[in-house]
Parts: sequence; C-alpha cells; structure tokens
Amino acid sequence: MQLVEQLEAELIPAVGSLTGYGPLFDQNGYAELLRWNSDIRPKDSWAATYEALDISIPCCGATHPNRDESRNCGCGHHQALYGASKGLLERGYNLTKAQTEVNRWKAFFFPKERLVAELIRRFWTDPAFRKAIEDLKAQGLC
Repeated sequence: MQLVEQLEAELIPAVGSLTGYGPLFDQNGYAELLRWNSDIRPKDSWAATYEALDISIPCCGATHPNRDESRNCGCGHHQALYGASKGLLERGYNLTKAQTEVNRWKAFFFPKERLVAELIRRFWTDPAFRKAIEDLKAQGLC
C-alpha cells in the first residue's frame, strides 16, 4: 500500500496545490480554466501546437483540440483542458511543458483512472510494483 500511496502523491495534484501559472488545483482553478477557454482564441503562432496536445479523458472520445473551436468537445472537463492549453501556450509554454500541465489537470480530474493506468504500466516495468500488486491481490485488496 505504501508504494501505491507514494505513487498517488507523485501523480495526483492535491486539492489546493499550486500550478505555478495562476489557477490552483481546485474548483476555482477549474472555473478559471473555463474562463481562459472562453477568453483566449488560438493564435496562428501556436495553433499547430494546440492541435498536437493530447486531451484524451476516460469519459469522452475527443483526443485533440481543434483550432476551429466549433469542432471541440463541449463537456466541462474538455473545456477546462482547452482553457489550460490555450492559457499555457499563450504564456509561451512549448508542447512538452504544456502537455505536462494538461496531464496534471487530467490526473486531477480523473485520479483513479490515472493511478490505475500508472500501476498497470509499472507492473510490467518495475518488479517492486509487480510484487506490491501481487501482495495486494493475495490480501484481497486488489
């Protein structure tokens, strides 16, 4: 369980934690990202990068933003991810840094799914995680 708890602390931003660019990881931060999405339009200088971002989430089939925003998903989580993407790119973030932050928001919105995906990945690549998961199964906890 300790490995799982450490992994959760590593991957999932805590409620109220800082982002380093404004909004906190909380309900107010979510609302701020929605405002960014409403207020910022893709600019030619970074629109291709915007369209390259992976905004996949477990509950929806949308995978990438579109500079033609009429084709973007209208669900709240995607609207927030579009807002984060546009706000970060407008602030000069490159694709890698923007994707890292988008991924942090995805983990915040969907912590269980993020944790399970990482546990599965590490099960196949890290013997310590394989043993931990096997121990959890033996205890009936997994």
